[in-house]
Parts: sequence; C-alpha cells; structure tokens
Amino acid sequence: TIPISVLLDHGYELHNIKLIKPSRKISINFKLTK
Repeated sequence: TIPISVLLDHGYELHNIKLIKPSRKISINFKLTK
C-alpha cells in the first residue's frame, strides 16, 4: 500500500476517509484526484 503522506506530497486529495474503531484495522475509502 502507498502511505497517505506520499499521496499528499504528490498533490493527491483524499476523500471519504473512514477510521474504524476500536479495531486495529483502519479502513480508508478514498478517491484520487490529480
């Protein structure tokens, strides 16, 4: 997987980020716009 910080550094915008707690897994739903 690609770190979100790397995507942000390349100018991508992340949308619809969902953090699922208290589970250890973090589900991230996003669309990439350049």
